[in-house]
Amino acid sequence: MATAMPLGFQQCLASLPNRQRPYPARYLLPSSIHSSSASSSNPPRRLSSFLPSPLYAARRPSHELKAEQSQRQLSSRQSSSSFSSSTPSRHDRKKLNSKSKTTSIKWRPLLAWLLVFIPTLWIPPMPEQLAPLGLQRLGSTGTVSQAVAGLTDEQQLVADVWKRVDKLYLDRTFNGQDWFALRQTALKKPYKTTAQVYDGIKAMLEPLGDPYTRFLPPSQYDSLFGLATGSVAGIGVSLLIDPATQELTVAEVEKGSPAEAGGLRAGDKLLNVDGQATTGLLVDDCANLLRGPAGTKVGVVAKSKTGEAKDLIITRQLIKIQSVEASTATKGGKKVGVIRIRSFSQTTADTVAAELDKLEREGISALVIDLRGNPGGFLGGGIDTARLFLPSYEKIVSVVGKTGIVEEYQTTDEGRDTTKPLFVVVDKRTASASEVLSAALKENGRAKLVGEKTFGKGVVQTIEQVGQGAGVSVTIAAYSTPLGNNINKKGIEVDIPSVCEATDTAVSCLPEGAI
Repeated sequence: MATAMPLGFQQCLASLPNRQRPYPARYLLPSSIHSSSASSSNPPRRLSSFLPSPLYAARRPSHELKAEQSQRQLSSRQSSSSFSSSTPSRHDRKKLNSKSKTTSIKWRPLLAWLLVFIPTLWIPPMPEQLAPLGLQRLGSTGTVSQAVAGLTDEQQLVADVWKRVDKLYLDRTFNGQDWFALRQTALKKPYKTTAQVYDGIKAMLEPLGDPYTRFLPPSQYDSLFGLATGSVAGIGVSLLIDPATQELTVAEVEKGSPAEAGGLRAGDKLLNVDGQATTGLLVDDCANLLRGPAGTKVGVVAKSKTGEAKDLIITRQLIKIQSVEASTATKGGKKVGVIRIRSFSQTTADTVAAELDKLEREGISALVIDLRGNPGGFLGGGIDTARLFLPSYEKIVSVVGKTGIVEEYQTTDEGRDTTKPLFVVVDKRTASASEVLSAALKENGRAKLVGEKTFGKGVVQTIEQVGQGAGVSVTIAAYSTPLGNNINKKGIEVDIPSVCEATDTAVSCLPEGAI
């Protein structure tokens, strides 16, 4: 008795001859199935027996196979309706396969010929052909990705600076300039001295219209690197330009510094540094003249507040910048803690936290952060300092780079002091990381800003070393405040306007009744 099987398989088995030749299952389609019943003397085979079996086929005499094939062909012709929808016969399949093989064989020589011939239609230019263009090879984006063989050391420095700016710069339109043409123009200039190549690089970067994307000679690079890490070789003064006289003025003198030992005091006017007049110099330019290798000497001609002339020779020393100082004062009969931050470095937040703990132990009732004259510095230092005074999960700043991806910085834990009355004293020289801290505390409702509107620097730079000890500062990102304000070239408005001199104490800048 036949075992129970699916109906389709029973019909397939019923169509088999008595000898049960195992046809491949793909040939047993419904259109070629006969209606005869399977004999009980021939039990159905397992499903696996529908697979072709060369061994089984070899047992059968050849004349039986030929007779059986003739019978199937005759049955197919007698049933035209079945034939029209059935699978093609083996003879037809051979014809079709033969035609398809013939067609594909015709294409193979043609394809092979095209693959060999087409590349010969365009031959990449040789290095000697690219050399006049300042290129070693052609890149997929048209930018230079490798150092160019055959360039002089001066030209190589130009190419390196261009490549760094090309890779990192925030404004991908390059201020609407033909950036590659600027490179070619700079490379074609004949440079005979180091000063000439420095001037050529500055001329190449000037059309970008970005004062913060600039070339840094070795002396400037070393100075900025020292500021970022909290140490620099110099005489220990901070400078400003007197708004009334436009003279370079000593704003502060580091305690125990060579400047203090040499006789410089806050408020002195600098007239000459190492034989160069300071008239028309920017603060950075004069600061670079004062900095230099430790142990070297610098000549300074100055004038005191009383008009006394000072002609000094000061020996530079490696100075650990005291970017943070803390003190206490009394305002409105209350004890107030004052934290002065001159610039931000990698160690600033840790130092502020330590000083804050000391002030708390002294029983202060309010806190003042003095950011006057603070040009910024290390962005991370400003962000980490803000975390000390804000509750958890408060936004500090949002930074967006050239890709358009926004990176948001916020607090994760509760700050050290989130409740005590807090005032931040700022002026028009408060910039960059100082403004990040100021905006974070103001817009989160944690502090009141006192003084005058800040400078307005809402972009971020990175400094890359190029050549032999030189560097290039590149604007890589822009930032917005917690409320989404763009302060670049705008500054931050204060809550309590106040005008006080740089030499005045921070507490004296607060109006009566503020605390």
